[in-house]
Amino acid sequence: MLQYGRFLFFLPLVYRLKAFIGFHIKVKNVGSRKNSIYKPLISKGILLFSCLSLIFIQCKKAEEKENLPKRLPTVSTLVSTAWDQFSITMQGNISSTGNDDILERGFVYGQTMNASVDSNKVVIPQPGFGPYSIQITGLKEKTLYYIKAYAKTRVGIGYGEPVGVSTTYGPIPSIDLLKVDVNRDLKDSLYYDANLREQGGTEIQEKGILFSEKANKLLGMTDIVVVPFGDKLLGNFSGKFSNPTSLKPNTQYFIKAYARNKSGVAYSAEATFRTSGLVLLSDIRSKFTKSGDIILEGKVNDGGSLPILEQGFLWGPATISNNSFVATNVNVKKIIISNISNDKIIDTLFSNELAVGTKYKFRVYCRNIRGFSYPKENPSEFRYLPIGAEYQDGFIYRIDPDDPSKGWIVYKNEMPDLPEWGCIGDTITTSSLFGTSKVNTDNIVNLQKGCAQANIAAKVCRALSQTTPPPTTANPWSLPCQQDLELIMDTLAKKGIGNFDLTKSYWSSTQEDAVNALTVGLVNNKAKSTASKKNLKFKVRAIRAIN
Repeated sequence: MLQYGRFLFFLPLVYRLKAFIGFHIKVKNVGSRKNSIYKPLISKGILLFSCLSLIFIQCKKAEEKENLPKRLPTVSTLVSTAWDQFSITMQGNISSTGNDDILERGFVYGQTMNASVDSNKVVIPQPGFGPYSIQITGLKEKTLYYIKAYAKTRVGIGYGEPVGVSTTYGPIPSIDLLKVDVNRDLKDSLYYDANLREQGGTEIQEKGILFSEKANKLLGMTDIVVVPFGDKLLGNFSGKFSNPTSLKPNTQYFIKAYARNKSGVAYSAEATFRTSGLVLLSDIRSKFTKSGDIILEGKVNDGGSLPILEQGFLWGPATISNNSFVATNVNVKKIIISNISNDKIIDTLFSNELAVGTKYKFRVYCRNIRGFSYPKENPSEFRYLPIGAEYQDGFIYRIDPDDPSKGWIVYKNEMPDLPEWGCIGDTITTSSLFGTSKVNTDNIVNLQKGCAQANIAAKVCRALSQTTPPPTTANPWSLPCQQDLELIMDTLAKKGIGNFDLTKSYWSSTQEDAVNALTVGLVNNKAKSTASKKNLKFKVRAIRAIN
C-alpha cells in the first residue's frame, strides 16, 4: 500500500514530461512537393518505461530509508565562541541523524548539568544536519550556565555533553583523569595521572583530584578528600597521595579530577579504585560424609586486590581460645589447599585424625603479602560424631543435618524383654517422622491420656533412663518412631553394628490405628515396616539424643 501511494505521487511527473518534450517533432520532406508532416521520434512504450523506472528507483530509495534501524541522533556540544555580560554564543554539531529526519535542533541550558528540553532552550529556526550556532540571550550577569546541544527526531531526543560557560568570564576549564593506581606499592598510596586540556575563559585558580566512598561528589560537599596539585599549568600532571587514615583497606572509592577558574569548577569523568588489604572471608559450614570424614567449606568475599599466596583451613581442639586460633599457633593444625580459589574454598578433614565425641574448631584462612586473614566471626565448632561409632552407651545412627554437633544414639545392648506395644483398642497420638520418638513415648506412657498397661514397649525403653541414666533428663531413653527405626536398621543393623537380631522385628512408637502399631525388620537386607497387633510381643531397642 505504501509503494502504491508513492506511485500515485509520481504520476503527475509523467504528464509534465509529456508536455515538456512532446511525442512528435516536425521534419521536412525532400521531394517535388514540400509538405510538413509529423513523424514519431520515440515510441510511447520506451518513454513510459523510462518514467516508470524513475518512479521505481525513487520508491526503492524511500523504502530502504524507512527500513533502516532508527536511533537517537548523535549530537556534540562545542566550546563557546563568544560571551558577554548577558549572552553566550554556542556551537553544536549533529554527526548522525539516527536514520531519521531531524525535526528540531538547538541548545538547552540551566545552572545545573541536568537541563533538558523541558527547561530553558533555544531552537535553531531551520532543522538540519551538521554544525550549527546560535546566541543565547537574556542571561544573568556573572552566572555559570551548563549548556547542551540537542536534536529531536521521531525516535526521541539526543543530547551532547554539558559545557559550562559563565556570562562575563566564559567557559570553565576542560580536564581528564587518565589513570589511577593504588597497588604500585604496599604503603597505602594513591597515584594518579590527569590532563588539564583547556583553561577556559580565565586563568586556572586550582587543579587536583577529589575522592570519596560515595559517587557523584563535588567540591564543597561532605565526606570527600580533596588533593590540590602544586601548579596551575596546562597539560598532563601526575601526583601521589599517602594518608592511611583517608585510605581504608579493602574499600572502593570514587575519584575525579577537577580544575577551577573564575567561571567555575570543571570535573573529569568519574572513575573508581579499590585499596588493597587483607582477604575478607567467611566460614560456610561443615558436613559429614558416610565414611566419617568432614567436608569443610569457606568463601572468599573479597580478595583484597592482591594475589592470594596461601589458603586453607585451620582446625584443632575446641579448648583453644578464639583469639589464639590463628595460623601462627603451633597447636593449631593447617590444611593447605594447592589450588588457590577466589570464591569457594573446600577441603576434607579425614576421620583418622579425629576422636569420637570430641569437640573441634575450624576456620578458613588466607594469606597475601599483607598477612594472614580470617573471618570476622569466631571459629566454627563441631563435635565429631561419625555414624556407627560407639558413644555414650550407644551407637550413633543419625546426625542433625543442620548441626553436625547434634545426633542420636541407639542403646548398645538388646533389651531382655519381649513386650507388647500395649493398649489395644485405644488411639494414642503418635507420628512416624524423625525427631518425634520422645514425644511419641511421652504420649504413650502418660498415665492419664496414654496407656495404663504395665511393661509395654515404650515403658521398657523409658525405664532404661533409671538404670542407665543419660547425662541430662531432657533427653531420656525412648521407643524409636518408624523413620528412626528404619534408619537404624539400614545404617547399623544390616552392617552388623549394634548386636541386632536380624531374624526379628522391633516395635516402633508409631501407631497405625487403635488395634495396630508398626514393627520394623530387615527383609531382603532392607528395612521394612509392618502393621502388627498391639498385643503381640516383639523386640525393642531404646534411643535418645546425644547430650
